[in-house]
Amino acid sequence: MRNFVTYWNEEHPDDPFPSTREVSGCWFAERGLPMIVECSCCCMTMALPCAEIDDEGYIHCSSCAE
Repeated sequence: MRNFVTYWNEEHPDDPFPSTREVSGCWFAERGLPMIVECSCCCMTMALPCAEIDDEGYIHCSSCAE
């Protein structure tokens, strides 16, 4: 299980996630990514950078990722 930022940086090394804490919605839109996602287990919604991604690409909240 990897957090989104680690996942993105490993899968897209030529386009790393910005190091700043203030990322505009344009960054997500330009890459076709949603800013808000839903946990595949409990259906809780969260900001994409807070998501945990499993080996199969499913999104989990921090509680379900444990």
